[in-house]
Amino acid sequence: MKPLLLAAAVAAFSVAASAQINLPPASPGAKLTQQVGLAEVTVEYSRPGVKGRPIFGGLVRHGQVWRTGANASTKIAFDRDVRFGGEDVPAGTYALYTIPDQRSWTVILSTNTGLWGAGGYDEADDLLRVRAPITRLAPHVESFTIDFQGFHTNGADLVLQWADTQVSVPIVVEADEVIFAQIKANVLEATGSVSAQDYFTAARFYHEQKHDLPQAAKWMDAALSENADAFWMVLARAQLALDMGDREAAKAGALRARELAGQSTQGDFGYIAKSNLLLEKIEADEGGTR
Repeated sequence: MKPLLLAAAVAAFSVAASAQINLPPASPGAKLTQQVGLAEVTVEYSRPGVKGRPIFGGLVRHGQVWRTGANASTKIAFDRDVRFGGEDVPAGTYALYTIPDQRSWTVILSTNTGLWGAGGYDEADDLLRVRAPITRLAPHVESFTIDFQGFHTNGADLVLQWADTQVSVPIVVEADEVIFAQIKANVLEATGSVSAQDYFTAARFYHEQKHDLPQAAKWMDAALSENADAFWMVLARAQLALDMGDREAAKAGALRARELAGQSTQGDFGYIAKSNLLLEKIEADEGGTR
């Protein structure tokens, strides 16, 4: 064979040998990063589908450790200390395993994050185990899903859903003490001027916590004295007024917020609808007291 033909043949064989057939993964990987209270929580997992198969009690056996997804074990990372299902968890990355059963699941955080699935799992590596009751779903969830729901100041619930089954585990990040300390330093005992935003933020937190509502009202009024046309602040003040039993002020505030939102050249950002909902609530309360 001539040198040029030989070189061409070798090159063609090399290309053919290195070529690969790529298919979409049967259980695609997913990565979710979520702010939960003051913590950032990251979950990495793969998402198998039902595909007409019996799942819990079938594909996933009751009473056996499950990787909680597909492929490599699911990972969950916390950037600060949290409470997971009522148990203390230091900041770090853990493997998330579960043991599904007919009425509840055992949810496990393992310190061994290097396993492929549950192969080689050792209970000695467990950081903790918590129990989570089952909720039945209708309609069913085709692709295994991990998400967060029920957000509040101090955390949210980690939710696992697949087929007709849901379990959830509360994640708590104690934020109240930290926020109260910030309000004390930046508002209550501030040595300089306090911004309208800090007044508003402090007032909203006090309102949400139902803590010293008269003080929250003073701070809200201080914020509005510098931002009289801020319809989001006007509506928040109206909601506070209603919770303090002043329906007249609440109604006037909701009407004013709706008017200001309608005048905004940047859009109302949903505050016309929010104002209407508050007005409906006020009217319903008034009807109930007649």
